[in-house]
This record gives sequence, C-alpha cells and structure tokens, in this order.
Amino acid sequence: NLGATQWEQLYHYFNATDARYGILTNGLIYEFYSDRIKTNIMDRRPFLTIDLLDLEEPRLADLEPFMRASFPPEDSVDACAPRPRLESDTFEYPIHARFQEQRLEGMLVVDRVMNWHKQLILVRFMGELMAHTEAQSRAVQSVDENRKSAIGAWTFWRFLHPVSGDDLPISEICLDVQRDGELRKQLWDSVSLPPATGDIPVFGSYEGQGFEAELLRNSLIKGFYGPSNCIRFQGKVTTAKNAAIAAIRSVDSAFNPEDAHLYGMDFWRVIDPSGDDERPLYDVSSQQAAPDEALRQRLLSAR
Repeated sequence: NLGATQWEQLYHYFNATDARYGILTNGLIYEFYSDRIKTNIMDRRPFLTIDLLDLEEPRLADLEPFMRASFPPEDSVDACAPRPRLESDTFEYPIHARFQEQRLEGMLVVDRVMNWHKQLILVRFMGELMAHTEAQSRAVQSVDENRKSAIGAWTFWRFLHPVSGDDLPISEICLDVQRDGELRKQLWDSVSLPPATGDIPVFGSYEGQGFEAELLRNSLIKGFYGPSNCIRFQGKVTTAKNAAIAAIRSVDSAFNPEDAHLYGMDFWRVIDPSGDDERPLYDVSSQQAAPDEALRQRLLSAR
C-alpha cells in the first residue's frame, strides 16, 4: 500500500539525509518526491507519478532526467552533488523533572524538521546520551534507587516554552509536526541567539541585607517570564523567584515564600542607566502586556 504510513517513513529518510529525491513504490506505481516547496523538507505530494500498468508518453518523457545517461561522471561537481545543510539537523534544549521534591535537569535532543518515533527521542542526562525512557529511570534512581515514577517519560520530562514561559511536557515538542514545526522553530531560535556578553546586574534586599545577582542578557533580548531561567545567583541560573528564595534563606532559613507572597520580578531590581533609578524586573518582563521597551533598550545599550 502507498498510504500515509509509507509516506511518513520516506519523509523521515529524506529529511535525515542529503537526498535530492525520494521514490515511493509498490513495484507498479512509482511516486517521485522532492523539496520544491520548503528546502530540506519533503513535499506532501509527489511531483511525478508513474503507473507501469497505465503508461503514457508524456509521463515517460518526465523520467528522462532520472536516466543513467543524464547523470554526470561521479568525479564531477555540479548541481547533482548532495546539498550541504545550512544548519545542524539537531540541537539540544534544556528539560527538567521533579521527583520527590527534587528537581532534575537534562537536555533533550531536538530534531529541527522530523516528527519522532519514540525510540529516537534522546536525552542527555548527567553527561550521558540515552533514550528518554532510560533517562527517566536514571533520574528517578538518582533520587531513590528503589522507586519508579508513576508517570510516563513523555510527561515526566518537561520544558519551558521559550515564548510563553509555560511548563509543558516534552510530548508537545514530539507532536509539533502537526503544527508545521512552529514550536521547534521557536526552540531553535531561542538557542541560536549569538552569545551575549556582559550580563546585567540586579539587586535585592531583605530586612536590611543586600543581595547581588545577574539578569542574563540573552533573556532580556528574547523576553522573559516568571518561569524563565533568567537570573544567575551564586553561580546558578534559575528563575527570579527561586533566586530570591535562595538569597533570603541564606540569612533566614525559616523563610516561607508562600506566607510572604514572594514574587521574584519585584524582589530583583535593576538600575535605569538614564537616571540611576531602581526599577523592578517586572517593568521589562514580557509577562506584562506592555513592558518598558525604552528601559529595555537602555539596559541593552549600557556597558
């Protein structure tokens, strides 16, 4: 049968190689595919179909470019040579999980173009690359070697959406092909930003005790929300709220953030370069409908 399952298999093969054409056949019908609509991504419809039981002269003429005689010598360099990829086919994006109140972190290997079969989903956990199901088992055992997670690996591993900041299961990435790959494009764009130098100092205080941290410059460039890992405090990158909790508990171990209704975007403040006024991070956070764009630009321009 030449159905959706067979097309999807060829689609995976095509996008994972430097092939210029893909041919799907049952021995009688031949369907020729390429990437005429979007480079490096196989079209959904064949540009040529040949039925050996219903041959037509015009269709046979369309096959001429595929004849052996039409190909140049193997040692020549021309348009038939494999196209180099402009960018890496895969990249890594941070993921996390929580088990018995302990946060676990890893990196998900994300394919920019393909939908995945489950066995192809890879996670780098504790420096080692493995299947996402095995990474879940390792993560759980690193906390309690006799326990197992009650949920599947698709839900166990989660990630922060680079635009909304929502905490989502990795299944959202795996099924992204149904949304034309927009989510993976956003993930790719977020990790492909050129490395920024000169993170921005931020300050906080609690009962007369002052604290210093840094707002990641890349976070200010691409926009950050409450759940974003945008603050570096004592060498660790985390959310503004978690960094504030760590700072306060360094002097008050009994501090309960829920009782105090702590909100990290208000706790950490940044100096406005135009007048040395202190401004809460909320003013430049993408969490509010209209962040102070002028302040954001002043902070990015400051040295």
